[in-house]
Amino acid sequence: MAKSILTYTTKNDLNRRIRQMQSDHTLLTNGEILYVGKILEDIGNYCGVSADAIDKIKMHINQPSLPLAMKIAEYFKCRPNEIFKLMPIRCTHCTTEWDGESRETTQRLICGECKQVFEP
Repeated sequence: MAKSILTYTTKNDLNRRIRQMQSDHTLLTNGEILYVGKILEDIGNYCGVSADAIDKIKMHINQPSLPLAMKIAEYFKCRPNEIFKLMPIRCTHCTTEWDGESRETTQRLICGECKQVFEP
């Protein structure tokens, strides 16, 4: 069975939440700096994964599994959909939503509207 390609992806706001944690910590501790690496390590420890795994999710390199997304949300005391949002894959040339059909390869898609090749 051929692997299907989804017509959507997810975006997350982990970077914003981590920066907010840094800012809040600095205000509460009279200027003590909380480094991003430490926050990533804390989130990773809480979720049972490495800091690098969390960093790759934050940078949109990897997508978390549903259980991991739920655990990350639990760490931030919020719901998963407050951190992770479903977004349609759009052509980078004309911004039309990708139809899920036309593709050159699994990583190179073809826009049904403008016929340009793009990478999601």
